[in-house]
Amino acid sequence: MVALALGSLGAINTWDLPTYALLVGGAMLLAAWRAPASGIPMLAGAALSAVAALALSVAAYLPFYLNYQAQVGGGEGNVIARFLGLVETSSPFSKWLLIWGLFLFIGISYTAMALLKRGRSAERAEMGQRRARPWLFVALLAGGALAVLAALGRPTVALAALPLLLALPLIVDRRAEPGSAFAALLLALGLAVVAGIEVVYLRDFLEGGDWRRMNTLFKFSVPAWLFLGLASSYMLARLWRLTSSAPAWLGVPWQAAAGFLLAGSLVFLFVGVRARVEDRFPNGSPPLGTLDATAYMDTAEYTWPNGERVLRPAGDRAALKWLLENVSGAPVVAEAPAGGYAVDGEEVGFDYYRAGGLRVASITGLPTFLGQHQYEQRPGEQIGPRASAARAFWTTTDIAEARRLMRELRVGYVYVGQLERLLFDADALRKFDILAEAGELRVVYQNDDVTIYEVTS
Repeated sequence: MVALALGSLGAINTWDLPTYALLVGGAMLLAAWRAPASGIPMLAGAALSAVAALALSVAAYLPFYLNYQAQVGGGEGNVIARFLGLVETSSPFSKWLLIWGLFLFIGISYTAMALLKRGRSAERAEMGQRRARPWLFVALLAGGALAVLAALGRPTVALAALPLLLALPLIVDRRAEPGSAFAALLLALGLAVVAGIEVVYLRDFLEGGDWRRMNTLFKFSVPAWLFLGLASSYMLARLWRLTSSAPAWLGVPWQAAAGFLLAGSLVFLFVGVRARVEDRFPNGSPPLGTLDATAYMDTAEYTWPNGERVLRPAGDRAALKWLLENVSGAPVVAEAPAGGYAVDGEEVGFDYYRAGGLRVASITGLPTFLGQHQYEQRPGEQIGPRASAARAFWTTTDIAEARRLMRELRVGYVYVGQLERLLFDADALRKFDILAEAGELRVVYQNDDVTIYEVTS
């Protein structure tokens, strides 16, 4: 089951596979280390189990990998240099701290507290100075390394590495509770990812531009955020109980700082989301108290591709609801493909994000000609011909050519909405009415903004 779940990440979001493989392997090694009869054979067995789980996770989805071509790598040099690039400049420190600051505060507080308690324990005292000096030497060496990193212009790496290093002794402490050890493991893995993406990035199709780190940052930051969030929830509860019984001069300032950071981290949930909605739809706030992700469409208005064109997606919502309730199976629904178009004499990019394109496929789940990111996910020789055919399907005024393209693209329904009327000439769209008069298409739904045709022949 572990291999099946882990392997699914390779097909769902390949970037997650190495991160969660480290978590699975680390958890197996941690369990072996903490076992009563732990030793080299048990640790070796855990390492072998981790490798086997990773191998089985790939084998379980072998058909995917046999047909998968990673769109990463390139350039010259050894294998590592072709796939990994060095980050020349760290992320802006203030913005980076705004994202990770709460986790760093909790991580540093918890690990420092745990190590202090460990050092003051009776068992620790019985070990004597002979054992304490190596730890002191290691701590001084690590502190010096972090100071050097900060001085070399890598303050983000240095700050992330501090609680990471402090967490390592807690992971291997057999006296610690299992929850504490696992929380320390989550903390260390999350911070390792955060520090790592400040040092290297994975080369992909964005290589050479200002956005070269984009995929590495947001793809790897998602599991790092989950790891740190889970670890911090455990650690925050422990720290709050401890500081509640601590002297007021220590407990009150710490709780005040933690409360301030926690409240600040929750501000975005209430203020940021609203600000983004108002930026996207300034004239219509979505209804509250519903889990329907399309509810905003009834009141929303947005302008595209310029301020003179106002689009109201209420008609789209009604048409999409009809599709969800009346269409079974997986017929291809023809809607305007993403790409570049000329609108009002100006070249514009028609996309999923700003223009609201591909709304049929994204909301109903029914297949369409091309997804938004197909050029990133498939070879160009596969996408180019299909993109040309999809564009020709909409722009041609030749009825015979339209029939041929409907067969080639396996069109089941044709969706003509506000966006299609904006992007394509009325003469090109008139062919659907001609085909409907000929009995080859049938109007199955219509409102003021949308007409849906079903292919009958």
